Amino acid sequence: MKRSACALSAALVLLTGCARNEPAIPDENGVYPAEMLFDYFFSDDMPWDETKEFKVPEYPDVKFQWSDLDVTATDDGEENSLYWGMPVWNVYLADLNGDGKREICSAVSMGSGLVDERIYAYDLANGKLYELSDSFSYNYKLELHNGVLVYVKTPETAEGEETSEPLTIDKMTETDESQI
Repeated sequence: MKRSACALSAALVLLTGCARNEPAIPDENGVYPAEMLFDYFFSDDMPWDETKEFKVPEYPDVKFQWSDLDVTATDDGEENSLYWGMPVWNVYLADLNGDGKREICSAVSMGSGLVDERIYAYDLANGKLYELSDSFSYNYKLELHNGVLVYVKTPETAEGEETSEPLTIDKMTETDESQI
C-alpha cells in the first residue's frame, strides 16, 4: 500500500509538470512547459524584504534571485539586474519567442502616486528585455491557464472589459532597463 501511494504521488508530479518547488519536466522535444514559480500578486503573503533563489533548467550555471524589488541573474560571479519593480509580484517561465528557451516573466507595479501594473519578460538567450504596458489606460497581470502563460488586460477605468490572451514576444515592446 505504501509503495502504491509513493507511485501515485510520483505520477502526479510527472503529469502536472511541477509540484511546489519541483522543476518542470521537458517534453519529448526537450522543450519545457510554461511554469509559475511563485505569484504574490496583491497577496497578503508577499514576502517583503526577502530574497528567493530560483532555477531555470535551460541555464544550469546561472543563479537567479527574486526580491520584491528586482530579478537578478549571476553568471561567472557577475550579478546583473534583469528588471525591477515596486514591487515585482511574481516569476513565471515561458517560451514566448519559440526558441525553445523560456523567458523570465513578471508582473510589476511601477510609479509613485500614480501606479500601473505592467509585464516584463527577459530573454536571457538574447539579452533582451520586453515590456507590455499602457500606462494610465490598462493594467496587466499574468496567469497560467492550462499550461499556457496568459496576460490579463484590465482597463484603468470602469469603461471596457477585462480581456486575456496568451503572452508572446510579438505583443511586447523591446526595451532596456535604463528606460524603466
